[in-house]
Amino acid sequence: MDSTCATAAASNAPHTVASTTNSSTATPTPPPSLLDHLSSSLLSSSFPGSHSYSIHVVRSQPRRSHALFPWASNVHICKVFQQEVLVVVSENRGVTVGGVGDEKEYLPVMGLEAFIYTILSTSTSLVYISKIDTSGLSPSGYTPSRIVVSSFVEYVLKYPFHRMSRSRLFTFAKSHGQYLFPASKENEKKKVLDDKGLVRWWKATLAKAVKEVERTEEGKKRGKIGMWYLVPGMNRLESLPYVPDSQEGDGGSSTWVYGHPYRTLSSPLHPPSRSTTTQGMTAAAAGAEVAFWDQIPCFPDDPKARFFHSLTSSTIAPSGNENDYDDVMTSLGSATFASVALAKNQAEAIERERERERERLREGVLGGMEEWWERMGWRQECCSGVLTGFFCLANGEDEAEVKPELEEGKALNDEVEAEVETRVDGVKVSKDGMITSTTMTTASNPTATTSATPSTIRRLKKEDMTLPHATFIKLWSQFHNVDYAETIGLAPESGKMVSSVKKWDEDVERLVGATVVGAGGGALTGTEGEEEESARKERERSKKRYEKYVKRIVELKNPEMAVGQKRELEQQVKVPVVVNMLAPRKKKKVVAESENGPIPLVG
Repeated sequence: MDSTCATAAASNAPHTVASTTNSSTATPTPPPSLLDHLSSSLLSSSFPGSHSYSIHVVRSQPRRSHALFPWASNVHICKVFQQEVLVVVSENRGVTVGGVGDEKEYLPVMGLEAFIYTILSTSTSLVYISKIDTSGLSPSGYTPSRIVVSSFVEYVLKYPFHRMSRSRLFTFAKSHGQYLFPASKENEKKKVLDDKGLVRWWKATLAKAVKEVERTEEGKKRGKIGMWYLVPGMNRLESLPYVPDSQEGDGGSSTWVYGHPYRTLSSPLHPPSRSTTTQGMTAAAAGAEVAFWDQIPCFPDDPKARFFHSLTSSTIAPSGNENDYDDVMTSLGSATFASVALAKNQAEAIERERERERERLREGVLGGMEEWWERMGWRQECCSGVLTGFFCLANGEDEAEVKPELEEGKALNDEVEAEVETRVDGVKVSKDGMITSTTMTTASNPTATTSATPSTIRRLKKEDMTLPHATFIKLWSQFHNVDYAETIGLAPESGKMVSSVKKWDEDVERLVGATVVGAGGGALTGTEGEEEESARKERERSKKRYEKYVKRIVELKNPEMAVGQKRELEQQVKVPVVVNMLAPRKKKKVVAESENGPIPLVG
């Protein structure tokens, strides 16, 4: 299956979402896919030169997450769903396989990994950008990283995943030689920003995305965007020499606030406060009564999650590691027990350990949220001589301006269903509110001991062209287990980079296509000719969906960069650091005059 080639003239991807009206016949225009948005942003950019890019967007299907807020007060009632997304931008650089032939292949030049969390009960979407990286394999030495990252952030703020009302985006900036492309730091064309440059890069890139969002009609409907950043271990004045304020301002009506966002944002696990500040963001007055572990998420490979793990002395690994709360609860739910009593004891043991960990948090951080963040700045990964930065963007917090689309049933028919659920974590709920095991006669589901009451909950429908979690992890590992060092991976004798990347591309298409075929259901009926025609039409539909959601070729034909011309935002990233230092005063020499000339004396 060949993916479509997008050009600036032929690209007509939808970029507007019709506003919800009181008319019952009004049908909202569906938002563009993430791939549509990334492709359009790249085509409309002024990135210099002629390039042929291939963009992959690989996403996993929603699954229950237990590790984001493992100690939440409503952990058994408020359900959190998790997805992973991997964005890979490859460039055609005319590489020949084994030095023979003229076959040109695409090699990855930039990647982005993110986690999407959806909380339906509060209509909140949390997105964590965990990694971005370049491979140094671009022929020109430059990659459209800022364009892709900024476009991804714009999409999150304008079109929240699953059309949630509240949208929040987080990232943690820490410079490292390589994240997604093993051995790529050996490539001469790879440009790795130092710690200060990376924090400035993130601040400028996120501000650029916010400006673009506020210029659009969709962004204006979403309301004011909150912007927070924090350099742990420093106050604002101490951070200014390293991360200065923009000389042009942040643009629009949004400005950066130095500090953590939870003085303003309410807990994503609880409905937002009805009282709002004059700036339109949710007030923290109601959130003051909420424990800080109900407000601070524990993302995978996140220093905040590791700090929580240190405070609780938990035997369960922090989020994103093997044997974290996701693994423990998944294995518990799928295990087979000899008796109901044994399953109940196992579940109760986990709950007792969870309560002990909550108590350690209460006693260990008596100062609450502010003390927690102050101590976060003294963690080794934040104060080891390397500058780091926490960033957060949020919009949709003002209920007066943004009406939750969850209340509009027709606006969500294609993604979210509202129905009365009679199962809680695989456990049947009876009419009187008692929970009974679904496998009482064979092997008890241990989560049957969880107390809950029947309620109307919203379920996420499986999105088109998404993969089961296990399949996504398989593809992620396959992509990650490649030697991206140019001197080794592209060596004529032993280079396997081109073949490995091509195999990954083929496997993505095959595995995504398998999910579509698997969802199609029953066998074809009718004459042989009718079956062939039906199969042909299904292949065409599958091809179009694949090109819309998963892979696309983008051709750029822009003027080359002039000699001496600097790229966009390059000045902001390379702002010189000015540090005023005290120096000891030198002793002055006392000179006495004589007939034979001056005589130096030491004072």
